[in-house]
Amino acid sequence: MPPAAPPPPAAAAPAESFDPAAATKAYLDTVPAAKRAKSDAYFEGTYWLLLWNFLLSSAISLLLLQMRWSARLRDWAAGKNRGRSFRLSSTGSATSVSPGC
Repeated sequence: MPPAAPPPPAAAAPAESFDPAAATKAYLDTVPAAKRAKSDAYFEGTYWLLLWNFLLSSAISLLLLQMRWSARLRDWAAGKNRGRSFRLSSTGSATSVSPGC
């Protein structure tokens, strides 16, 4: 069974004028420093993941365009069916399967 939650800080108590910034600060003051540091590191690490995802997606897209694989895929889809919607959906599906896109 999980431990009982601590009572809310006084700044978070209901009042006529509620200050969300004060309530947030009061809550964050109750969080242990080690847990706060771990949370901050996790949150800041997300920015690196977003950057690397963008760089990898850009590299794969450039590779598909430079090697003309994208054009070959489009031509293959055009040969399978003359309908424009099928070509768009099959080309989009095949391109979205590549990692990072």
